[in-house]
Amino acid sequence: MDRSEADFNILFTISICGFRNRLIASNFFNYFAHMNEQPPVFKSWNTWYWLILGVMAMQVILFFWLTQSFA
Repeated sequence: MDRSEADFNILFTISICGFRNRLIASNFFNYFAHMNEQPPVFKSWNTWYWLILGVMAMQVILFFWLTQSFA
């Protein structure tokens, strides 16, 4: 096997694996595309995102305060 044939085999294998991964991902998203899922508790997912962002910000502030007070 010469160099160009080896390169072709490697590229062909990579392209087949990439196609397979894209196919799996597209099937995954198509499976969930028809679902109209409502978030629990709140009316929209944006409320959940803001809540999680706020909790993470509070954790950063808390850890900063703890670090400063015990340093």
